[in-house]
Amino acid sequence: MIPPRPLEAFYYVAKYGGIALAQPHMHGISRQAICMHVAELEDYVGQALLARPDFGRTSAGSRLFALCPRFDQLDSEIERLRSERRGELRVGIGEAVLHNHFAPVLDKITHCQPALNVVPVPRAHAQLRNAVEDGSVDFAITMVDDLPATVQREVLLRLPWIGLVAKSTGITSAAALFRQRAAAGPLVVSTWLAELFRRALKRRRQPDWPPATTPETFSLVEWCAVHKGCVGVTLQLPGETRDPSLNVIALERFGLVSIGVIWREPASPFMPLALEALHARARELCPESPLPAPAAAAQPKPGDRKARAGRSS
Repeated sequence: MIPPRPLEAFYYVAKYGGIALAQPHMHGISRQAICMHVAELEDYVGQALLARPDFGRTSAGSRLFALCPRFDQLDSEIERLRSERRGELRVGIGEAVLHNHFAPVLDKITHCQPALNVVPVPRAHAQLRNAVEDGSVDFAITMVDDLPATVQREVLLRLPWIGLVAKSTGITSAAALFRQRAAAGPLVVSTWLAELFRRALKRRRQPDWPPATTPETFSLVEWCAVHKGCVGVTLQLPGETRDPSLNVIALERFGLVSIGVIWREPASPFMPLALEALHARARELCPESPLPAPAAAAQPKPGDRKARAGRSS
């Protein structure tokens, strides 16, 4: 049987398309050693697995690559197991949610499990899905549309689009905003929403409207509208107030944006507790149209071996 190191070297070179790109994932193995390991595997198989010089996979290499162990997930899975043993729950979270909404969720979780260490892991929105998929967080709070099949999701809120524009422009409707957008000011959309907004424009058969800037937080979108004369596009929470110098314009034809939780199976044994706390916070924010909460479940104690065994069965 071929030893694991040549298979690992082949996997990373085939995945990343080169020796230099594979090296950071092999924990200190030299480039020369990686080349030797790949050559050892090719000698063992009896045919080329990677075409030189670009390291594209040959037909035989593609067959083998499809069956390779998932070396890139071993480290993250080990960290997940260690965090469960320590009683940790790692939460991928954007800055806006962290500062405005996470404290009540944390209070609810720690009230039920005082020994559980909930660790916020701040990430830009574009990085949250990757953080879930590579196992560096147990779950993330983000938009839950257009997810890959490998990621699980649960919707917490569905929020409407709004435009924020200075009252001095005289613009009071969505139709007027899009007619006069050249004169209304540069567009500002948060990084959370920029791509969704572009797709919404396309669905409504509106011309593309590239944003001048894409700040990370919703509060900065409003700040730009107030102080820089920009047109802000964002989401509206029930009861959320805006600066009195702005007109708040409902973009009703753009539909609703689903905000929720994403995670990868097997889930942390503390996931039901987190979902219960997050749904409670969602009901506080939107009491008029709550989404169904998950059924209550018995919560494991941090470090409970039986909980981990049940999770893997």
